[in-house]
Amino acid sequence: HKVYTGVCVIIPYKDEMVKAHIIKAAKSFKETSDGFFGIENLDITDHLPGNTDKCLPGNMDAAQNYNKYGFIKVSYSVYTDVHVVSMSDDEIRAYAASKEPLDKAGAYAIQGGFAPYISSIHGDYYNVVGLPASSLYALLKLL
Repeated sequence: HKVYTGVCVIIPYKDEMVKAHIIKAAKSFKETSDGFFGIENLDITDHLPGNTDKCLPGNMDAAQNYNKYGFIKVSYSVYTDVHVVSMSDDEIRAYAASKEPLDKAGAYAIQGGFAPYISSIHGDYYNVVGLPASSLYALLKLL
């Protein structure tokens, strides 16, 4: 199966010079994103000053600050292919009885009690754990 994680980074800017730097960095990330397995739906959106409050949830103070300035939103998804071995009915029952799956997305933790049933993965291990660290680090490094 595939494990997907959505990533969204909001980068505020106060002036056109900072905005140009952020856009250049985001485009550079887009150009190099093929080097990361599983990146899809990469989007770079400029939210102009005064037109951002619909983009930010909840906190009106934060929305007012972002309305003074704009922000660039960089979003993408990452998938990792996870291969699971066949499990016997007894193995499935035992794993379910462990209660480990009850608070996990996908009902397992790759680093937990389900680890013996993972035969291989293709892609970012940390994406399966919960955050695609490699691609996120590459983006933040450019900023």
